[in-house]
Amino acid sequence: MKIADTTGHSCPVPLIMAKKALKETGEGENLKVITDNKTSLSNLERFFSDNGMDYTVTSEGDLHTLIVKRGGEDIETTQPADYCDVKINTPEAAGDYSVVFSSQQMGEGHEDLGLMLTKSFLITLLASDTLPRSVLLYNSGVKLASHDSFVIDQLRELESRGVKLLLCGTCINFYNITRNIVVGSVSNMFDMAGEMISVRKIIKP
Repeated sequence: MKIADTTGHSCPVPLIMAKKALKETGEGENLKVITDNKTSLSNLERFFSDNGMDYTVTSEGDLHTLIVKRGGEDIETTQPADYCDVKINTPEAAGDYSVVFSSQQMGEGHEDLGLMLTKSFLITLLASDTLPRSVLLYNSGVKLASHDSFVIDQLRELESRGVKLLLCGTCINFYNITRNIVVGSVSNMFDMAGEMISVRKIIKP
């Protein structure tokens, strides 16, 4: 049985993970989805019900497990963000600032610490009242948008909430990771420079 462990994540990430796992689950097979968030549990239940899927729920303390039977439902057009009561960035509501990552790690000290700080920064950013207008990734920072990135869920959530993610195409080609990129829009330095010029503040963690 395929398992989607969404513990530690807030909406829409659990729904994104569940939708991806469902696409990889064969018709008639079961999928186990785990969450430790009551709001996400409610959103997941609505998601499965709206798509005509049979499921059961068991709870132990703050841990909730859903067993879902995959039918022949078409979930391609389902948008996880539609099930979330979260603030979605709009051009009018977005903060007048951009966040720029030129590497995967935050700061210049120990690499492991730098990676931890990057993830902590993005989690904190998602919890802030005003999201950035854009996040720009260049040099080795583009690796943050690859399928095996340690912050791919946070970047997906930012994008689902209306934050523009721009990736340096030259950098992606240099590192030969074109096929690994799963989030954001491949861009060029002209557009990225234009984005930096147009905002009031640039934050480089």
